[in-house]
This record gives sequence, C-alpha cells and structure tokens, in this order.
Amino acid sequence: LAAYAIEKAASGALDFADLVDRTRRLLRDGDAAAWVLFKLDGGIDHILLDEAQDTSPEQWDIVDALTDDFFSGQGRRPEQRLKRAMFVVGDRKQSIYSFQGARPELLLEKYEFHHDRATGAGFRFRQLDLRESWRSTPQVLTFVDALFAPPHLSEAVQPGAEVRHEVAAPRRAHAGCVDVWDLEVEPRKTERDAWDLPLDVEPEDSANRRLARRIAAEIRGLIDRGDGVYDGDTLRPADEGDILILVRRRGVLFEEILRALKRAGLRVAGADRLSLTSHIIFDDLLALARFALFPDDELTLAALLKSPFCDLDDGELYRLAHGREGEGLWARLRRRAGEDGKWADAAAFLTLVQETGRTARPFEFYVRLTEHMAGGRSMRQRLLKRLGAEAKDALDEFLTQVLAAETRGAHDLETLADELAGLEIVVKREMEAVRREVRVMTAHGAKGLEAPIVFLPETTLTQTQRPPSLLAVDRGAEGAGFLWCARSAGDCPATAAARAERNARDE
Repeated sequence: LAAYAIEKAASGALDFADLVDRTRRLLRDGDAAAWVLFKLDGGIDHILLDEAQDTSPEQWDIVDALTDDFFSGQGRRPEQRLKRAMFVVGDRKQSIYSFQGARPELLLEKYEFHHDRATGAGFRFRQLDLRESWRSTPQVLTFVDALFAPPHLSEAVQPGAEVRHEVAAPRRAHAGCVDVWDLEVEPRKTERDAWDLPLDVEPEDSANRRLARRIAAEIRGLIDRGDGVYDGDTLRPADEGDILILVRRRGVLFEEILRALKRAGLRVAGADRLSLTSHIIFDDLLALARFALFPDDELTLAALLKSPFCDLDDGELYRLAHGREGEGLWARLRRRAGEDGKWADAAAFLTLVQETGRTARPFEFYVRLTEHMAGGRSMRQRLLKRLGAEAKDALDEFLTQVLAAETRGAHDLETLADELAGLEIVVKREMEAVRREVRVMTAHGAKGLEAPIVFLPETTLTQTQRPPSLLAVDRGAEGAGFLWCARSAGDCPATAAARAERNARDE
C-alpha cells in the first residue's frame, strides 16, 4: 500500500477510491465541510442516483451529506421547497455484489432512512415498484418468479415481499419458453500419459466440449428449422444475430463454445474481450520482426512456416527440416525452394521480410507485409481466412500498438519486439452493433444488452474466482477491521466465524 501511494504521488494521480474518499471527507469531515455544503446548497436542486443497488457505503455518505438540507424543512426559499427532488433507481436482483464495495442491502436501509427524513420534514417520499417487463414473455417471467419462490431466496433479493413480475401489455400475447437441460457430467478421469498429449488439452468427451457441441447443434437446428422470433408483433425466422450466450467467466467453456460454433458453420462475433497478447495472430506478427532480425532462430522460422503467411502443414515442414545434419533451416529452405511450390512461395515471402526489415520503420514494415499479395490474396486475407473474422480486430489492434510504440520512440524492429513482448494488451470489443452473428459474452459484460434467444450454460457455477484472504470483521465501537487467514484449514475460531459470515453473505 505504501509503494502504491508513492507511485500515485509521483504521477500526481488519484484512483477511483481516492476520489470517493476525498469527496466524502470534503463533505463530512473538518471545518470546511459546512462551508462547502453551504456553497453547494445554492446549486443543487435534484439528485439522481442510478444503479443504487451497487452504491457503496462511502458513496451513500456523499449522497446523505448532499441531501441534508433537502429535508431540513427550510431549504433556500419557502416557495422553492417542493421543487427539490431526490430520485433513486435500483434493483437488488441486478447487484454486482461486492464490486467496488457494492452492498445491495443498503438500498432498503437507505430508503427507510431518507423516507423518515423526508416525511418528518413534511415532504412526500414514495417507493414505486416497476413490475412490468417490456423485454420478456409471460412464460419466461413466470419461470423467474418460480425460481425465487423459496422464502430464503425471495427474502434475500426483496425483503418482506415476494418476487413477482408482470408482462407489459404489448408483450402479453407473445409466446416464449424456457428449456432446462440435463447437466453434463464429467466422465471418470483416467490416467493420461504426459508424452502423448499436453495435460491442459480438454478431452473430447469432457463435459465442457459436450455442452459446447450441444449448444452449437441446437442453434444450427433452430436456424435450419426457421424457428420464429418476434420482431415487433410479427414473427420472423431466427438468425445468428438473435442469439446471445452468457457465461460466468472467460474460461475453458467460453473457448469451447466459440470453437464449436465455428465448426458448425455459424457466424460468430468472437469474444467480447480479446487478449491481444495471447492471440495467435500476435505471435505470428511478432515472429516476422524476430525473423527479420535473426533468421537463424529456427523455432521462430518454423512457427512462421506453419503460420498463414507461409501455410506449410506438418508433413511439408518435416520433409524440409528432417535430416539437415548441421545445415540451418533458413539455408535449407533457400537451397531446396525449387523442389516444392509452397517452399518456393515461403522462401520468396521470407526474403521480402528480410529486405523490408532492413529499411522500413516498424509500422511501414507491417503494413507492407500484411498487404503483400501472394496467390491472388493479400497476407491479411490469408490471416483472416485461417484464423476467423474476429482476428481482424486483433490485427488492427496490433497495428495500432505498433504505431503507438513508434510515437514512444520505438523506431526499429528490435526495440519494438522487446517492447511488445513485455505488454499485456486486452481489447474490449463492441457487441451492441446489430450483426447477424452469435454473441458469446460474460453476464457482466452483457449488462444492458438483450436478445430473443439466450443461453445460460454456467448456472451451476457458484464461485467464479478465489475469495481474498482478508476477512472483514465488525469490531463494534472501533469500527470495521480485517483478519488474515489464507486457507480455511488454518482457521482459529475468530477467522472461522468471519469466513462463515462472508460465505453466508455471498450465498
């Protein structure tokens, strides 16, 4: 924490938590608070608090301070008293629990607090339940209400009332359905020989792969059958753009679904977040610079020969590389290029890579090579044909990063390769544009989006990340505190109680 504070001070920066804390102190603590609130009071008539279920206690302190004079019963002038308004909107069911300190239970507590303040000062303060849904059909909402029927669930999201939704009038005649599939169960694990397969390769009969294939087959079937979706009040055949697949995390299942959809011949929008540095196109493009700098790096050269730039398969690479007896792979390729048309094309392209690398700056180097024509297609087209349409975003972002590196002073390939190799670049892709492609996203990333057909393949996943070792505890008059215990096996009575309380809140 001290090192982090030093870094922030050195760059004159405040993070989001700093902004919240300093604003809170400005309005709550010290002699200046009354003066600041007096000055603000002249300029604030209305407060709108959106997504209130995700408002942290510190942020609520700011709202409480700003509204002190709203409910004092005096205000600025008697004739303007009723013009002041506080509008709070939120839904406990939609809370991103614990995100930036979000505590959904505060929504009810703060309603009661502000209700008492307002009515005590003679103002109206009401809670309006917006039960009508314009997004969904009677069958879907009936299922949701049934899901929250058990008392412990309804009490958790809506204390003192049952969870109940109503369908807006324009959608009451629309038909819908909820399909609940049997769980895919992992097969009994067998011992795997590390010499045969990498241990992190997903088995063909794994639950993730079976589920991914089943989802792809279902989508392929409903499109081929012409299953209907509503467009206004009319039914039309569904296409890929009507389908949204929501997962809890970008893990193995996420990747398997993308792969299965492509194998089924379905148009796919790709991942909503693209890790550029872990994308294979990043490795291929970086390999161009490394080969231009050092052609005797045989692993890099072999990777380039297998890439879409040269397009050799395993057999062609083996025939070229086997039995060299000390001869370098680059020398062997140039000497034997005439024996095979693909070897000749690869040698010609790699010669161009070396020649371009001697004179061109990094951005020019990559633009010239990706636009280079071979066999009637540019290298860019070859990359996208092999790696899929989502590789376009990765390629464009790579070129953007190269241009940015040039502006920072990376004017040669060696500096560029060194700089890019140490970066972790994640690209957020826009999924709101209406395209005829299946969207696969995390539930959090898709917040606000909608689709006629939605798949939820990870509803049984209870925990998406390992909780921190810090356990919050209430120390009474001394305020909040923390206990540290890395594993439950090492718990003492105090940490065991704190861990049990956290697990109950999470559940």
